[in-house]
Amino acid sequence: MAGRGRLRVYLGAAPGVGKTFAMLREGRQRVSQGEDVVIGFVETYGRPRTLEAIGRLEVIPRLEVPYHGALLGEMDVDAVLARHPQVALVDELAHTNAPGVRHAKRWQDVEELRDAGIDVVSTLNLQHLESVKDLVEGITGIPVRETVPDQILDGADEIHFIDITPDALRKRMRHGNIYAPDKVDTALRNFFRSGNLAALREIALRLVAQGAGAARSAVRPPPQDVLVVISRRPSSEALIRRGVRIARRSGGLCSVLTVIRSADVGTDCERWRALAAQLHCPFIERRSGDVPGTVVDVAHELGVRHVVVGESAAPRFLDRWRAGLVDRLVDELPDTDVHVIARVSRGWPDPALTKAPRPTPDELLRASAPPGRRGSLRVYLGYARGVGTTSAMLGEGRRRQERGTDVVVAAVDTGGRAESETALEGLELLGGPEGMGAHDRLDVDAFLARNPEVALVDDLAGLDVEGRPRAEALPRILEVGITVIATLHLTSLGSMAAALGPILGDGAPGPRLSDGVLALADELELVDVTPAVLEERLRRGEIMPPAGAARALQGEFRPEVLSTLR
Repeated sequence: MAGRGRLRVYLGAAPGVGKTFAMLREGRQRVSQGEDVVIGFVETYGRPRTLEAIGRLEVIPRLEVPYHGALLGEMDVDAVLARHPQVALVDELAHTNAPGVRHAKRWQDVEELRDAGIDVVSTLNLQHLESVKDLVEGITGIPVRETVPDQILDGADEIHFIDITPDALRKRMRHGNIYAPDKVDTALRNFFRSGNLAALREIALRLVAQGAGAARSAVRPPPQDVLVVISRRPSSEALIRRGVRIARRSGGLCSVLTVIRSADVGTDCERWRALAAQLHCPFIERRSGDVPGTVVDVAHELGVRHVVVGESAAPRFLDRWRAGLVDRLVDELPDTDVHVIARVSRGWPDPALTKAPRPTPDELLRASAPPGRRGSLRVYLGYARGVGTTSAMLGEGRRRQERGTDVVVAAVDTGGRAESETALEGLELLGGPEGMGAHDRLDVDAFLARNPEVALVDDLAGLDVEGRPRAEALPRILEVGITVIATLHLTSLGSMAAALGPILGDGAPGPRLSDGVLALADELELVDVTPAVLEERLRRGEIMPPAGAARALQGEFRPEVLSTLR
């Protein structure tokens, strides 16, 4: 009997970052390698690049479901199971299916496919993850209707974060690459405000960083369990979700406790019990007149490391002379961290109903670009060799060339990797196939004489023909109005190499660059794969020859090193 199918998720901080495009690109690559791939469901929203990315991939016809006089298209799970490919591409993991379909949610469809031994590649936006739903609503002021349990993402074999800066995403929006022209202005003023996108991106990066620590062989501290104490007021939802996030960071379990005093009448815990079940938290209900004492007892019973409580209302005069809940918890749980979550104004408003304007940090984001410069710099940043920065750079170069832009590869080192060699096909190499650019040497003078619109420069820490780090030529190139798309490895930054020297040893030789090179970048995109995928690529000889791979596995490609860098 075949084993359970693997799940790979392309995660994005917002719509339009390129998740579906990346999923389809992976599908085409797998087909070219001889794998049996079908599209179980894809939502193109009429975007030309997404439609083009489908190419010749086999598409399973949608299941048409009648609903209120209309026909809704859903994934035909039975048809995918009958076809039984090696890999199924299934877009929008958080989607809610039409009534009458076997499963209420698409993630449940995906679980059934995996149970049948089919590998699934899917996509997910950050706001649809259950544990951060309240954070996203608070940031954007827009309610989130569809969610995926954290356990589904935690159970994924691989999570690929598709990263793009807020300014770059807003630029895509203005160009009509995400929404129809009549919706662009509204989107830019609401969900796609720079401040919203920056905050969502930070949350997503933290989420990926927390998951990186769970990589195989990484050094992890023991799990730390959390107890959330709720009063069953509207603020309780925010407390529960905060507790889940704290537990998630350390791999612990979050439990929810409510204490019902004898004076309480008409107490209804079902809403909170249902939310706790949705977030996979045990729900504990105790009846007692001594709330602090009960909390202390339950904390001892469960052996929790953290207790989360909400800030109390303003005390009455006589109450100021009595020990409150927080005072007793701090006194009686000396080895437990007590988290007191502040109240918002005079209550905990529903973000969907909040009309107060939120501050806009657009000026701070725009201020990062030096004035008076005509050229722009986009950097693909990877935490280690082999993550795919070169292929990503070349792929963007080809897309720009197809749109009529004059693109030249100024310096590249494919390392003989098939993926990079394929991406290089059709692009002009500075000096031709035997020129300096093809041999990973940047000839700045020849490049400026060619004067393209866009230049692709692999590895900014590499050398030019004069033996200098090619990053030193960036101001000169940008000054004349040439756009540069480049790659950079994290360990090439001097500050990072110094900070991680003890674990890197001599594993990452080469020039070190000042962190100031990142200040030149108008756009910075992280190219991410899991350490397990990197190790697999290394063993297959896709990053370096086998002789070098054996040494790398004992050095810079040790699992604990990769997890730390990521």
